[in-house]
Amino acid sequence: MSDDVKTEGSDVSWTDFRYSTAPRFSTIRVNMGDKESESMEDDLKDYLRKLYPDVAYRVFRHGSLPELLVVRADDRPPPTPRHRQLIVDALCGAAVLRGADVYAPGVLGCPAELQSGDAVAVYADRDGRCLRGRTQPYAGATTFVGNGVMQLSRRELFTTDRPSGVAVRVTEPVFGAPSLGPLCGRRAMLQNIPSALTSRVLAPRPGELVLDMCAAPGGKTTHLAQLMQNQGLLYAFDRTAAKVARIAALAEEQLLSCVHALRADSTRLLSADSACRLRRRHLTGEPCPQHADGPCAPPFAPDTFDRVLVDAPCSGLGQRPRLTPPAAGAQLRSYGPLQRRLLAVGADLVRPGGRLVYSTCTVPPAENEAQVAAALVARPRLRLEPAEPRLGGPGLPGHGLDADQCGRVQRFVPQPESDCCDRDTIGFFIACFSKAES
Repeated sequence: MSDDVKTEGSDVSWTDFRYSTAPRFSTIRVNMGDKESESMEDDLKDYLRKLYPDVAYRVFRHGSLPELLVVRADDRPPPTPRHRQLIVDALCGAAVLRGADVYAPGVLGCPAELQSGDAVAVYADRDGRCLRGRTQPYAGATTFVGNGVMQLSRRELFTTDRPSGVAVRVTEPVFGAPSLGPLCGRRAMLQNIPSALTSRVLAPRPGELVLDMCAAPGGKTTHLAQLMQNQGLLYAFDRTAAKVARIAALAEEQLLSCVHALRADSTRLLSADSACRLRRRHLTGEPCPQHADGPCAPPFAPDTFDRVLVDAPCSGLGQRPRLTPPAAGAQLRSYGPLQRRLLAVGADLVRPGGRLVYSTCTVPPAENEAQVAAALVARPRLRLEPAEPRLGGPGLPGHGLDADQCGRVQRFVPQPESDCCDRDTIGFFIACFSKAES
């Protein structure tokens, strides 16, 4: 695939500056239900002063999303690469550009004599051709992502079947993003602004019955539960057992007992013939005809949930930084049918008067505006509502939505030149629906 390949239905190539660079803003979402989190802003400032005494980071609370703390890196020239080269995979390299340290599983190659405490220059393998365990300099396509100090020796990295832990403590990231991982846990977690906004658009209330159809990795799930003040019931689904376990562990860590994480194919959550009466049980306390006093499980009857989130699987082309070419056209086109099925199931599961939100972290209109337009035709009871609070721009015309409808959705297009955290962010899309009575 050549460097000028365009994302289907959009006007950006994968090497476009908007997507190949990391945002200058890092955001951390504070656990609103934890009293100990009240000191998080001061703790964050102290942490940055101690870890980066020579860097002038600016920390402020987001104006529309008060649970978000925003960190702005200072503008300084990128560091000069150290002499010793350490190669990491592209996923690890992108994480380093966003402020992460290098963890052992991401290391592909380094000099044979490398020891703990040695200074290294970290490079991301853009070709995906560097074999694990390489000792010689790598001549493939790479991107310099920062300098750091080895925390493990080469022997510790490559003589263990499953190396773990921090391999390199990054001290000079290219884009100046700080390492905020040590602050994450019960009190806070990293989350991009559009992702946090999505939960605010769904706006669940305490006591409601809420569905997160594609819940992994759990950031939006825990945010929704906090907005519900841990009151009500929030079903969170994923197809993979390991991901479900991670969602459950995250909810437990943040003391969110209203979250019920279950493994299921979300395209099969609905059945018109279901005997499950989760909604009636939730409202009245009566036993469910199908599950009695045990936990209710899918398939559910239509019109069960007050609010439904479809944060759909997508091509992920809005993520930043993007260090490798996108998938081939056939794979990109494969997301559309799955997104339509998920959106249809979500539309049928939300109750009349309820709210349905559709979101992606990608940019092609085929996965965004076109999906919204198709849902409005396929499900006439859906009404497109303004997605608020409003931080993004309008949708793209020419993909099934009129001008008024484009103004109701939110599309985030990265603007790296902007000094506004709502502009210099990832590519993202949000649409909000209500459901009319039959």
